[in-house]
Amino acid sequence: MNKEQMARKLSEKMDISLVESRTYINTILDIMVEGLETEEYVSIYGFGRIFLQPQSSRLARNPRTGEGVMLIPRNTVRLRPSRDLLDKLNKTE
Repeated sequence: MNKEQMARKLSEKMDISLVESRTYINTILDIMVEGLETEEYVSIYGFGRIFLQPQSSRLARNPRTGEGVMLIPRNTVRLRPSRDLLDKLNKTE
């Protein structure tokens, strides 16, 4: 499901306009990004915890040439799903 499909479903379920649902989704995503930018985690009860995971520099290989390339350190976004979400997806209780 992409953001547009999510906005349509939200619009239908909440009986609001598509413009309003897009605004709500964009606002929530902006707030989540702000939280991650300040190196905090974002925790949504029943869904999971979204957090930054730093990656150190490492040596990688260009698959075409086989030449070694040093990758710069960077952050990756990770999701640790909640037990509730895993139970729903695996249909266990």
